Amino acid sequence: MSESFDYLSGLSGFLVGFFTIAIVFYFVKKNGKKKRLFDERYHQIHNKARSIAWGISTLCIAGAWITAMIIEGAGFSFFLLTFVYVAHMIAYVIGGIIAEKKF
Repeated sequence: MSESFDYLSGLSGFLVGFFTIAIVFYFVKKNGKKKRLFDERYHQIHNKARSIAWGISTLCIAGAWITAMIIEGAGFSFFLLTFVYVAHMIAYVIGGIIAEKKF
C-alpha cells in the first residue's frame, strides 16, 4: 500500500488544508468579535451542545467497542477502540480538572 502512496503529496495536502482552516478560523473569530457574536448566551449554548455530543460520542464508542468484541474478538479493532475510549475518558478528566480550576 505504501508503494502507491506519495508521502510528499499527502503531507503537502495536509499542510495546505491545515493552513486554510487556520486562516478561515482566524477571520471568522475576528469578524465574530467585531459583531459581538461570542457573548454569554453563545458560550452556554455551545457548552450544552458539547455536553450532549460528549455523551453521544461515549455511547457510540461503547457500542462500536462491544460490536468489535462480539464480531472479531480480541483483535486489532478491539484494542484500537479501547485506546480511543481510554483517550476519550482521559480527555474528559483533564477537561474537568481544568474547568474546576477556572471556577
